[in-house]
Formats: sequence, structure tokens, C-alpha cells
Amino acid sequence: RKRQNERTRKRKKLKKKKRKERERKEKGRNEERKKERKRRKRKEGDRERVERPKLSRLKRMKIVTSKVFLNDALNSRILHGGKPIEI
Repeated sequence: RKRQNERTRKRKKLKKKKRKERERKEKGRNEERKKERKRRKRKEGDRERVERPKLSRLKRMKIVTSKVFLNDALNSRILHGGKPIEI
């Protein structure tokens, strides 16, 4: 009986050790995935960013009178006749 108890104790200890090891690896993998997602998001953000003319410059050119109209002017292609804006 005593020997059997020792065996079960060892087995339990081993299982616990393996479980801890598995959890540790899983945690590492999750961290990697998280970092990868962040990296991918950053890259996509860089692609989406469009150069926009500064409000003060537009005011000086008398195209836009206030910030309220800035988006309208940019969205409709009044400013740049369908071409991307160059500053």
C-alpha cells in the first residue's frame, strides 16, 4: 500500500509538472500572437495614412474657411481633381 501511494504521488507530481510546462509554453505562444497582431495592425495603419493638406494652408488659399468644411472639401475632390493630394 505504501509503495502504491508513493507511485501515485510521483505520478501526480509529474502530471502537475507537465501541466505547468504546457501552460508556460501556451502563454509564450499567446504573447507571440499578440505581438504579431500588433505588428500587422501597425503595418496596415501605415498603408492607410493619407497625406492631407494643413488647414492653415487651405485657409490661406481661400479653399476652406473653417475646420467644419475641411472633411467635405477633402472627401469631395474639389481640392485635387481626383488626384492624390500633394503638399
